[in-house]
Amino acid sequence: MKLFYLISSALFIVLQYSIFLSDNSLFSYLDYNEQLVSKEIKIDLLETKNRKLKNEITQLTNNTHALETFARENYGYIKNEEIFVQILKNHGKNN
Repeated sequence: MKLFYLISSALFIVLQYSIFLSDNSLFSYLDYNEQLVSKEIKIDLLETKNRKLKNEITQLTNNTHALETFARENYGYIKNEEIFVQILKNHGKNN
């Protein structure tokens, strides 16, 4: 009977080690699960950003007014007979 208790105690210790301290332990599982949730959130954000960019590309390729607005805002595009006027705000106190 002592042998049975000794074997079952050793088995219990080995199982406890594998549950709490091994590479596939409960703590590793919780850490991997947390990493998975954060990666899924990041993937969702990137998918949303990709959808917005695809929508913008579609608008720029199909709509000349949208393309012209984009060029004006980002690259300073002006037409041949237009005059570009830039107004600067003066933040000084001596005005």
